[in-house]
Amino acid sequence: MRHSAFVHKPDAIFCSIVSQATRNQTVIMVAQKILSLMLVGLLIASSANAGPIAAGICYAGCAGVTVACFTAAGFTFGTVPGAVIAATPALAACNAAFGICEASCVAALLLPTP
Repeated sequence: MRHSAFVHKPDAIFCSIVSQATRNQTVIMVAQKILSLMLVGLLIASSANAGPIAAGICYAGCAGVTVACFTAAGFTFGTVPGAVIAATPALAACNAAFGICEASCVAALLLPTP
């Protein structure tokens, strides 16, 4: 009986590692899709006049998507230290997408206000 318990422990560890890797890949794919949709939205909206209000809406949208990305990875946005973000691939992808999104919002700020 004890020998069979030994046999199942490595399987459980392997399944746990595979499950974590699959979850990380899923979060990265979600972050990439969200980033793509946001960039398409920015390209479509680039023909409209904007200004500070549009930039504020854009920044809020970026933060909202990042909160969802962190939540999908099992963390709470705004409470995770930078070292943990750098060490977790899924969070690093969320953070990189957030930076790109925030940088894209500058275009909304610089466009003329009607």
